[in-house]
Amino acid sequence: MLGILVTLAWLGCWASNEEVPSSFEDSFALGESVGKTDTLEAIVAQSQQLKGDNRANFLDGAAHTYRASSSLSVDEMAAQIESIVPKPHRDVFHDGVAQAIVEQYSADPERVLPEIQHYQNMSHQPLYNGVRIALWRIFASDVLQGLAIAQGYPPEYHAAFMEELGWLLGDQYVNDLATDSKEWIGRALPNTECALLHGVVRGWWMRHLALKDVSTSDMLQQTRQISVCSSMVWRGVGWAHVLIHGDDSPEWKVLQSEVTDTERPFVQSAFKGDTLWE
Repeated sequence: MLGILVTLAWLGCWASNEEVPSSFEDSFALGESVGKTDTLEAIVAQSQQLKGDNRANFLDGAAHTYRASSSLSVDEMAAQIESIVPKPHRDVFHDGVAQAIVEQYSADPERVLPEIQHYQNMSHQPLYNGVRIALWRIFASDVLQGLAIAQGYPPEYHAAFMEELGWLLGDQYVNDLATDSKEWIGRALPNTECALLHGVVRGWWMRHLALKDVSTSDMLQQTRQISVCSSMVWRGVGWAHVLIHGDDSPEWKVLQSEVTDTERPFVQSAFKGDTLWE
């Protein structure tokens, strides 16, 4: 098994043995890469060479792509995760199993939901995160079909689905934030418009923060043209910054000085493990 430094050098994430992944995207992408090929024991061992957010993001990425041997039942997989993965990170791997279940059945709710309920009983996790990630990975290139499938899931899944859909839209489909998001709000499942908009704003901000292709002042100007769901919109801005830059970064401090007194509390309400459907 190649060591983590060799893997990182191959990915181009580390310039030397003294450096570590410098961003959410680097750590997450590294995890996604090793999750496709390495055993759970190897993934956890490699994570020990990273610290703090880098370790968490690495394991999150690995959980997105890790798939157990076909010889393992979901019950055995739950037991393996509980015995191998450190407790703070088990939930993302349980979500990864949920993601695999949804992918196995092409997101068909009639086939997915009984399996998810069984795995919830085994893992003691709600699994919304894994189900929503799988749904929009499957339908990333056919969003309208994904929306149609999402309607067949119980209402308690809908806000999670719309948040994840919003992230996908903001990252891949939305150009003019105010205009494009308004069009998609009309397609949201009932009572989930603000969840969708929260995801759109976060995904759009994350994309441009990472690319550094739009000034913060221009991004703020576009965001202020959105006239609904203010608390969720500005929490989306804050969460994007926490994920891309961290809440102890110079960029985070600059953002606090550039938002208004009304916007600031919502921006500051975001945190690393933020969710809005539980």
